[in-house]
Amino acid sequence: MTRGDALDADDKRGERSITWSRRAMVGGAAVAVPAIVLTATSPALAESVPSAPVTVTVSANPSSVATGRSTTISGNVSGGAANGAGQSVVLSSSDANVTLARTTLTTDASGNFSTTATVSESAESGTASITATSGGVSAATAVSYAAEAVTSVSISVNPSMVPPDSATSVSGTVSGASGALPGRKVNLSSSDGSVIFSDESPVTDGSGNYSTDAIILASSPAQFVTFTASSGGRSASTTLEVTSPG
Repeated sequence: MTRGDALDADDKRGERSITWSRRAMVGGAAVAVPAIVLTATSPALAESVPSAPVTVTVSANPSSVATGRSTTISGNVSGGAANGAGQSVVLSSSDANVTLARTTLTTDASGNFSTTATVSESAESGTASITATSGGVSAATAVSYAAEAVTSVSISVNPSMVPPDSATSVSGTVSGASGALPGRKVNLSSSDGSVIFSDESPVTDGSGNYSTDAIILASSPAQFVTFTASSGGRSASTTLEVTSPG
């Protein structure tokens, strides 16, 4: 380089530009050499942010129910790449008496999920463990159940007056403190052997109701017959009038 050589450095926006210019003497004449510009760019380094660990929660509301009734199972998934949104959740019950409406769910945009669990009408008492699993992480909650005490039983006949060799419908309801009780066995009896029930031990339906027929034999005399329904230590009675033939 000659004394006229110049070095210019300019750093702008992560780029370093270096410009050389010089003048050289060739054969006693000045010759201009074009400037040479070198540019170096340093790529930005992307930082990798690790995902938060997956967390699963689950609960039952209410956590204690009567047999034949249901409870809501709900929970939340957080963490992971999507922070819990759109994640698959697998539910299971440790007790065959407690069944889940759905066993595979997908979380909503907030990571929440929900379904119901129903206790068998024929169950007596016990505790089920409901487990929720997502992303290899599990959580569990307990659902306890017991047969609700019967507080009242009702019975009626329709029609309430029939001749021999005919039938009447016998029906009623079994109730507890929380309302009608499904899946309850009802024992029926009559004060006279000339009456036969189609079903002496009907079971209440989902609304706590039961129904059967009572057949009055042709040999039955004119009389008043008492029908009794019993369930869970409670009972109720009604009267059927058997009229004279003809």
